[in-house]
Amino acid sequence: MNFSDNKATFSENNKIFIIASVVMLAVMSIYTLKSLHGTLWIKQLAWFMLGAFSIVIAIKMTHNFFYHYAYLFYLLGLALLFLVSVFGTKHFGAIRWIHIGIINLQPSEIAKPLIILAVSRYLSDHQENRPLRLVHFLFAAAIVALPAFLVIMEPDLGTAIIMLSILLLVIFVAGIDKRIFFAMIILTFSAIPIIWKFLKGYQKARIIEFINPGSDPLGSSFQSVHSQIIIGSGQLFGHPLGSVFPWSNFLPQSSSDFFFALFAYQYGFVGILVLIAIFWLLISRFIKRAQNAEDNFSRYFIIGFTIIFSISLFFNIGMTLGLVPVVGITLPLASYGGSSIIANMISIGIILSK
Repeated sequence: MNFSDNKATFSENNKIFIIASVVMLAVMSIYTLKSLHGTLWIKQLAWFMLGAFSIVIAIKMTHNFFYHYAYLFYLLGLALLFLVSVFGTKHFGAIRWIHIGIINLQPSEIAKPLIILAVSRYLSDHQENRPLRLVHFLFAAAIVALPAFLVIMEPDLGTAIIMLSILLLVIFVAGIDKRIFFAMIILTFSAIPIIWKFLKGYQKARIIEFINPGSDPLGSSFQSVHSQIIIGSGQLFGHPLGSVFPWSNFLPQSSSDFFFALFAYQYGFVGILVLIAIFWLLISRFIKRAQNAEDNFSRYFIIGFTIIFSISLFFNIGMTLGLVPVVGITLPLASYGGSSIIANMISIGIILSK
């Protein structure tokens, strides 16, 4: 067997590991949601089935297809975000969804992979094996900042933070001049008072609660405090499979933002270790895929998606444990939410395409 055969075999094994990890997360997500009253688990099953179809379609496409239409997809994402402000419906005090028949579409989730596509194409066209010039860095930053600004206006600070993390792809992978990097750090810290001024009241309350835990147990601290209690009550092995989750009134967002707490209660510390191991396996396979990518566009996309996937994991698990402020970020491929599932699975399909 020659080198090319070895590489092909590795690629196929890598693909199998990624698909198997996604299937395991889907099964764990659906079964965990069954502990809640209602039919969320059935809806989640439907979303994963649609997501599986999306993966198949994306795999059938080529990297050249996504490269060629990257900017068009980006414009589609911007259009969807703009439509939210015109036709969006309000839920939990924010306008983040577009109601289409029986479906609530969250464009900010769909926009994430579309932004990565556009940034990846721009970097692959202008990266010259040296740090990006200032003009190219500013263009790449603008590609990320424009949709992030539209999301902040919804308001959805958590998703905007995830979008802005795509800039890490530009800074640490494509590379920028050290002077630009240090200027960014200075500007970011200098802008904190201005950013604080424009934050919503509940966003300020969450940050204050993070600095002073339990300061408002019946208000901004309510879900954070109970999340930590629920995680601890899962103990080592959790509770009998199929049992009804008794904490629903104390954790209203247990199916989405605080899914990790629901999972920890159901499966205990051992279950948490298994869940984290699956995520670790998935991320490690993404990295292997990036290392063996045949072109910069594919490599940049895989790394960009891995960055936002990993940061979403960190923030979601961190906020349920009280390690970071509550910012409303779901657990990828686990929390309930059709838009998030479809966006993540399309991205994985792109990663697995040739």
